[in-house]
Amino acid sequence: MTTLSKKQRKMRNRILIAAALLVLVKLLPFTGWVRGLCCLAPYFIIGYDVLRKAALGIVNGQVFDENFLMAIATKEWKAKAGSSPALRFVLGAFVMIGALAFLGCPLRMVLRLAGGDLNAVVGLAGFAAGIFLGTIFIRKGFTLQRNYTTKTLDGTVLPAVMTGLLILFIAVPTLFKLSEEGPGSKHAPFFIALVIALVVGAMAQKSRMCMVGGLRDTMMFKDMHLLWGFIAIFVTVLIGNLIGGNNNHNVPAQPQSWAEYSATSGKNRWSGAPGRMWKKAPGGPVDTGEQPYNDINKVALRCFKGYFDFGAPAAEYTVKNGGCSSCPIRCYTEYDVDPLADYDLPTHNSNTCMPVLYGTRVYPDGVHDFKYEGDGTMVINLAWSHAVDDMGLWDNYGNLNRDLLWILRMPREEATKYISEAEYDSLPWEWEKAGDPRWEVELIRRMAYGEGDLSVIAKGTLAMMEKFGLPKSWLDRDDGATNSNLIYNGFPNHHGPAEAWQVGMLYNLVYNRDCMIHEIVCETGSGAPYEVTKKVMEDFFGEGCYDKAKAYTPINENKAKLAAYCVNDKNFHDSATLCNWMWPMTQSPSKERDYHGDLDLQADFMTAVTGETYTQADLQEDGARITQMLRAMTAISFQQNCGSANLRQEHDAICDWVFDKDPDFKAFEEGTTKLDRADMEKAKDLFYDVFGWDRTTGVPTRETLEKYDLADMADDLEKRGIYAQNTAAAE
Repeated sequence: MTTLSKKQRKMRNRILIAAALLVLVKLLPFTGWVRGLCCLAPYFIIGYDVLRKAALGIVNGQVFDENFLMAIATKEWKAKAGSSPALRFVLGAFVMIGALAFLGCPLRMVLRLAGGDLNAVVGLAGFAAGIFLGTIFIRKGFTLQRNYTTKTLDGTVLPAVMTGLLILFIAVPTLFKLSEEGPGSKHAPFFIALVIALVVGAMAQKSRMCMVGGLRDTMMFKDMHLLWGFIAIFVTVLIGNLIGGNNNHNVPAQPQSWAEYSATSGKNRWSGAPGRMWKKAPGGPVDTGEQPYNDINKVALRCFKGYFDFGAPAAEYTVKNGGCSSCPIRCYTEYDVDPLADYDLPTHNSNTCMPVLYGTRVYPDGVHDFKYEGDGTMVINLAWSHAVDDMGLWDNYGNLNRDLLWILRMPREEATKYISEAEYDSLPWEWEKAGDPRWEVELIRRMAYGEGDLSVIAKGTLAMMEKFGLPKSWLDRDDGATNSNLIYNGFPNHHGPAEAWQVGMLYNLVYNRDCMIHEIVCETGSGAPYEVTKKVMEDFFGEGCYDKAKAYTPINENKAKLAAYCVNDKNFHDSATLCNWMWPMTQSPSKERDYHGDLDLQADFMTAVTGETYTQADLQEDGARITQMLRAMTAISFQQNCGSANLRQEHDAICDWVFDKDPDFKAFEEGTTKLDRADMEKAKDLFYDVFGWDRTTGVPTRETLEKYDLADMADDLEKRGIYAQNTAAAE
């Protein structure tokens, strides 16, 4: 084992200290020039020797010695001159003109290629063709002659001029005209950009990284040494764009410098923005700031779900964003809701979805502010969310407290028809009147422990209806408590939104419970203008597949195909454990991508993970097979438990309220989400046709099941008499 010398140990320790300081600087909450100053500490520690020699050189009159120049850019600076200056200038000018005509510099070409800009492919082809032509000239003996070392003074003329211009720009910036729009206007603050340019220039000089030289050497000598740097940049930016540029299907909620569009409502999933803070972050408040679509380091700051749900009060209690393991999106929000400590309730909460939105419903008289203006809703809902999670209840996307509300809002004499007088009187009504969060926690505790008649609500809407003797028509009530049910299965409408009403209705019909499909919401909630979203959707799924909210057109084949696509993709996501809050990546906030995401990306990931080649069509095929198995098992379940396997009549029955709402409107009139019965029956026909299901019963045909290698399931359906029943129904 080699023993390090004293000098080597000293250098090792400096390297370790500098590395530790760099990590510390990364963790500190400072931004802007303060962060820049912090970065100087490790720089001076590691570069002390060179900087010291450079400073001594300046004092001794050796301004342009190698140490000084290394501190700025490189220690290999030498003044050189070349032959044929006019020709060199002309050739360089043509390179610049060609680059600008296509994309900018070669590096920008690589960056845009990694971003999915197909123009970059054309640019790269032309670029490579030009270099190939140059190699032919070189092989034919053409040369500009080698450059040669010249006087130091000659080499300092241009740097001196540029330095003078820099000083003049700093002193009198009004003498210079700056780009006010376009790529030239988008840059980091001046001094930061200058430092970055010097650092990158030094790295480029030392590495000899050159796109032209790299392609030349590859073509002539099969040497890719100079290209590896660009390949590394391409791969890094590609990964960043794949994760950052496509996800969340959003334009920003607030106007930002890089984005052509922002959400007109000012509210959507991508709700991080300058001035929106995590005020309880460890080490001090964090400003979520701008959210560039291609900045992978900002992904975790985008989904400020707390602000989306609760507005400005969320900032006062937000610690950070959290999320699923290894996922960069971080769509959960972590809170420290300290007012809950006054009620002996846990203060730490985390949320991503619906359980935080409905807790206040069980306070008919409303809630009050606790610590900040408008924070009552947030405090109450997070107490509800925490209690539901702690005690193992399913909020059922609001049905739990909607069913509670139906009972709690009744007069005592009516409510006691369903629960006992003793139970009704034992409820701590004074907490309800005071807006006390312990009220909802107590309700949840009783349901979780099965205390009293009221606890049946925790078992689901259908169980409650059976116990209380409520008819099926109860689900059609339009009193604000129960009308979220789309089909007669006791589960709420979830992500069958008004923006895709028929499509949402169709994919809800497939499931015995809430289908948990985010596919359409990923589009309708993007915040982009309707025209942009419509074009992207139709480019992928066909003309007429997507309607403007409250301006629906009758059903068509492409709407049915889109609904089927969503079902199959959802089933694939569930099987592959892919988050359908992120997939499919249909929409992108990037104008350079024409706002198109990448539907094939999930197939590419499957290929990378399994080693087998997948396309999106393959994934749809796999998802369709799962859909067929699910449908066949649903038919068996309904035969056993409901006495009929006619899924069209028994399982896919739609609540009346969606057809009877808005009596002053007709279906398809602008301004309503009202649906037409005949149109939805036609929608079922088209939907069943896509899947290969019997139009009369909605059961997969034998031919369909055999197509997906499920002949054994077809045999089982036949053995159970389901096909015979279907034949009889058709007759």
